Amino acid sequence: MIYYRKELIDFKNKLEKYRMSLWEIISGNDADITAESVILDLLFPVGICGCTEIMLNGEDYICSIDVVPFDKKTLVTIGFCGEITPELHKIVESRLSHPLAILNLIEATMIYGTDNWYLNPKVWNTLGDERKQSLLSEMQNLEKSIFDELHIQYLMILGNI
Repeated sequence: MIYYRKELIDFKNKLEKYRMSLWEIISGNDADITAESVILDLLFPVGICGCTEIMLNGEDYICSIDVVPFDKKTLVTIGFCGEITPELHKIVESRLSHPLAILNLIEATMIYGTDNWYLNPKVWNTLGDERKQSLLSEMQNLEKSIFDELHIQYLMILGNI
C-alpha cells in the first residue's frame, strides 16, 4: 500500500510541474515545454485532452496527449514538460510517424491513458451491445479496436500505394 501511495505522490508531483508550465504558456510567459504534432487528412471521431505516461528504460515520462478533430482532419499532439532525450524523441516520432501508429496511439490512450476523451455518439451507437460491453469491461485489452473502419480505410490506402 505504501508503494502505491509513493507512486501516486510522484505522479501528482510530475503532473503539478507540467500543469504549472502550461499555465506559464497560457499567461504569455515562456515555459519549458517540448511538443510534437501532426495533422492527418482523416477525421478521427474522438477528441482527447489528457495526460498519460510513456515508459522508457524503466522510467515513466508524463506527457499530454491531445487529439483535436476539425474540417475532415485531426491534429494530434504529444507534449512533455522540459527537454526530452533523443531516445524519447525517437519514440514520440515513431508514434506519430504513420496513420496506423497514430491510430494505435489514440486507441491506447483511450484504453490505458486517460478518460478525458469524447467519442462521437454516432460511432458509439453503431457498436453492438456486446462490443460496447466488452470495451467498457475490458479497457485494458488493446486487441479491442474502437475504430475498425479507420484501420480498414488505411489498409486500403496502403494497398493502393
